[in-house]
Amino acid sequence: MGCPPLVGAARSCGARPGSEAEVPGGCEAEPVGAGDARSDLEVIPPCDTLVHFVGVTHPNPSNLGQFREIDLESAKELLSGVKSAGILCRSGHRAGEVRPLRGSACRSGIAHPTMRHPRQDSSPLVRAGAGAPLAHRTVADVLAEGGDPRRARLRKSVFDFFAYLWQCDLKGYRSRLMDTRMVGTFDLERYLRNSKKVDISDIDLSQAAGHPLTEAEVRCLTYMMDIESHTIVYLRSILSTCAIEDPDTTAFLSCWAYEEHFHGRTIGQFLNACGIAFGQNRLAEVQRGTAFTEWLKDMGASLVCQFSRYFHGAYLTYGAISELSTLEGYGVLARRTQNPLLADILRRLAKDERRHFSFYYNKAKLELQARNSQRLTTFIIKHFWLPVGGGVKPDAEVNWILNYILKGSEGEKIARRIDETIAKLPGLGWFKQLSLSRAHSLKLSGDQGAPVGAVVLPSS
Repeated sequence: MGCPPLVGAARSCGARPGSEAEVPGGCEAEPVGAGDARSDLEVIPPCDTLVHFVGVTHPNPSNLGQFREIDLESAKELLSGVKSAGILCRSGHRAGEVRPLRGSACRSGIAHPTMRHPRQDSSPLVRAGAGAPLAHRTVADVLAEGGDPRRARLRKSVFDFFAYLWQCDLKGYRSRLMDTRMVGTFDLERYLRNSKKVDISDIDLSQAAGHPLTEAEVRCLTYMMDIESHTIVYLRSILSTCAIEDPDTTAFLSCWAYEEHFHGRTIGQFLNACGIAFGQNRLAEVQRGTAFTEWLKDMGASLVCQFSRYFHGAYLTYGAISELSTLEGYGVLARRTQNPLLADILRRLAKDERRHFSFYYNKAKLELQARNSQRLTTFIIKHFWLPVGGGVKPDAEVNWILNYILKGSEGEKIARRIDETIAKLPGLGWFKQLSLSRAHSLKLSGDQGAPVGAVVLPSS
């Protein structure tokens, strides 16, 4: 990888097993597979930019088989998952040669071989439209510039070869890219088409009790179940604000509430399979414990919408913080647990949360372009923001969950990563609320008792 500007901007570099030594200095190696690009997305934080370099070197028509088996298959896998994951994709043929995006591929965040430009060293990610298209440069053009005619002929043959692959093998992908409804880099239309409840039909929950599950994990899962199930109450509050006037937001919320409901239901099914049952009126019990300040905040939000059209940006920012925190929380618990069924379920829930975060983040980025929106969002987040579950669960439970998820050096890194991601939104460079909440919870750390309402049943 011989492109210093690109290496300097990179946080990590994916490497196949055995290739870790080729990762340049200053880049953190992340293990990735050679044939399953969708699995590689799990190691990429949301809203990062993924630069996808094809693996076959010395391109020429005699390498057709390798291109089909490696380059084409990995590209198909990547295309099928990168958009819903909220990751921006750039494609380059070789390390150090980064291609821009044009036309429909630019709108969808996907590059293909026929959209190639000469390398420009001024930026690691070349902007769309910069430079002259390689397809329009003939051998005579290269000779007029004092170039090597043999290299020009080789470039032309390589271009024709990639153009052939694009026309023959990716035609179906190209037609599907036209049916988009973009919110930033988030394809809302695709999300609406593919939205569904989390599927665990292939997981045998009868085997759940046969694997270890700690008391802390039960307490954490109970917290997560209650908050996910409380989504319908959040939705009621949101729809009483000016958010209902935005067609993208209302379309998203319809699917979001459905998916979140089944997140809570799925966690409840797992706990029940482990011998931990809750009453039928669990949601009502949780709602009765909601702080009075939550009602005041809902009323205040509705009132603000009557006088300002900039509240939408504050709500979207609040949602982005909550979804990213939940996504990270599921990831932490999936890595720590010794229960393989639980880890599998949590990873599936995290994929949904990644898509939810992507919408909130990209929509917030658009809404926060106005300076007045930035000011109102800053005021609301600084004075009224609470961690996920704050105001719904008791303060002791909120402090416990923060300490459990964000403890140790790993927790410090996660809190900082969330803060840095949210701080990239317009006008929110000051954001460090997760790190501050983590520091506060560490001062109050300690066991606060078992979750209220849980009945532990003996396993059969």
